[in-house]
Amino acid sequence: MEFTKAKAMEFPRRIIAGHASLESVPGMCREFQLDGPVLVITGPTTRKVAGQVVCDMLVDAAYDVDSIDIQGASLDTVEEVKARTRELDAEFLVGVGGGSKIDVAKLAAFQSGCPFISVPTSAAHDGISSPRASIKDGDDNMSFTASVPMGVVADTSILIKSPWRLLAAGCADVIANITAV
Repeated sequence: MEFTKAKAMEFPRRIIAGHASLESVPGMCREFQLDGPVLVITGPTTRKVAGQVVCDMLVDAAYDVDSIDIQGASLDTVEEVKARTRELDAEFLVGVGGGSKIDVAKLAAFQSGCPFISVPTSAAHDGISSPRASIKDGDDNMSFTASVPMGVVADTSILIKSPWRLLAAGCADVIANITAV
């Protein structure tokens, strides 16, 4: 009897990482031929860090942009984002922020059948490009199958400004994930 073992992995089509890479978000959207309305999922703090800049750049690139600030990753929040996606008739989503913003964006995109771009503001979230979303259901944390982002834009000039504990956690995630693959 022959032993075989295979593991399928899905990856983003493009990852751009480096200082000042945030400005590449509109070009990445054009590269993926995403031309319709876009919903940007961010939060009050992450809007100040990068969310508003992403919205402004997309508007300057002639996109019809709407945005929503979320507080956490709950099933209710995912439903709110999906409803806003339908209202806007969004062609794609952009998640800008830490873990909760990216997880809500990826699950809402998956359940809405539209692609999304991941723009992390913290390296401490190992789900930046994974096909899983960690979402609260009441008091329980649940893991859901979700979309892998079409693309990831990781601006290191933003990531380096994260609180120390998030940078340290991000380094630990990198080490853990390298050994896991």
